[in-house]
Amino acid sequence: MRRLIFGFLAVILLSARSATAALTLLHPQDGPHVDLKFELRSDAFVADISMNLVFLDYIMDTGREQPDKLEASELEGLLDRLQARMAEVCRVTIAGAGAAPPATPAPTLAALAMNDPDESLLPLFPRSGLRGLRKIKFTLSWPVAGGTAPKSVSIVWQAFPPDELSTLDPKPPLVLAAELTAEGVRSQLEFRSTEPEFIWRSTPGGMRGRLLAVPEPAKQAAGSVSLPALAFAAVAGIAIARGLRRRVGTGSARRPWIVAIGASSLAVACAWSAPWLRVALPTSGPSTPTSAEAIAIFGPLHANLYRAFDFSDEVAVYDALAESVDGPLLEDLYLTIHRSLVAQEEGGAMSRVRAVRELENHVDSIGLLKQLDGAGETPGFVITCRYQVDGRVTHWGHSHDRTNEYRTRYTVLARPSGWRIAETEVLEQSRVDGVDAPAAPAPTPAAKEDPNAPFDA
Repeated sequence: MRRLIFGFLAVILLSARSATAALTLLHPQDGPHVDLKFELRSDAFVADISMNLVFLDYIMDTGREQPDKLEASELEGLLDRLQARMAEVCRVTIAGAGAAPPATPAPTLAALAMNDPDESLLPLFPRSGLRGLRKIKFTLSWPVAGGTAPKSVSIVWQAFPPDELSTLDPKPPLVLAAELTAEGVRSQLEFRSTEPEFIWRSTPGGMRGRLLAVPEPAKQAAGSVSLPALAFAAVAGIAIARGLRRRVGTGSARRPWIVAIGASSLAVACAWSAPWLRVALPTSGPSTPTSAEAIAIFGPLHANLYRAFDFSDEVAVYDALAESVDGPLLEDLYLTIHRSLVAQEEGGAMSRVRAVRELENHVDSIGLLKQLDGAGETPGFVITCRYQVDGRVTHWGHSHDRTNEYRTRYTVLARPSGWRIAETEVLEQSRVDGVDAPAAPAPTPAAKEDPNAPFDA
């Protein structure tokens, strides 16, 4: 069954890889481009920015001699002016304990560099020529004081060149896709001319605060017994035993039985008058859920399987997966998905799952199921789920969404650490994105991408 769960997730990753391969033929597109990556560090909030000369010319006058070229000396001379201009284009406010005051000083610009473009790509740039291929790169840093993580960060971006590839007249402003890494989680965001601000807020609780809560396995109720009933049994037993002994010893056939009956009646009367004196018996392990409970368990468990890969740190991804996947599958599953993600990066863009929508759930069976490690049986259920997965490819400020639909059968078992997905089998899959696809929800997780050309300092 390990192959089934590997194949199930590999289908999603391979679909994203196909989309990536297609996009490499389309990008970089002719026109203005900017690549925005934000990161909240312990001592600073850092923006890693790359833009081509078309975008640079939109935000400021460089005064360079050759329109298609920027000399190293000209780039160095731009440092102060570029820093002042970018403080206007990208405004950041850090708030909360330990952060810089709301009147955050102008950012520090560093690591200014320029690429040496591959001129064989010029046929892709009939409008902008080398201005579209030649890019500059730099970082902006805002201080975070006190060594305490801020509670929120506001990012306002205020440069939106027209979309030169649009067929509309006038051409609409670009929608800029970006990436934010904070508290170990990668997030995708968009800036629009009508919505130029994004506000990040800290999430308490660490990893568990970002995963959906999964109900714990309920324990089997073994009932209870009343203390008066115990007293009744004890008194009656003693009385009867004594009565029998006296009968044997004295030959009397009445008096011992009268005593036994009287003592028993007294114990019954005591039990009737004090039913609240009860002792609960020990529970006997997890119980099987109802159909409604099984669906309530599966929902967050399934969502967390994908949310695990929102984290930027490999250890955090592994730990988050352990909250959804049964132990015997965990290591192989993590390594398989991780290798697939690294292979996608070689294409110059990376696809990430950004939303999972459950459309239909059907509980196939509930009962005692065999554990994969051979340690007997445990309560569990088999559920068939039809759902859609939204993936997003981000490349130089552009985002491209893909939606696939699946029907998958899952086996969920009660383990000592809680409910876990133990087996899965993909029954159906199809591509559904397009004009009839449901609207994607607000952006959630995001993907890092490498610059598509080297930069030289």
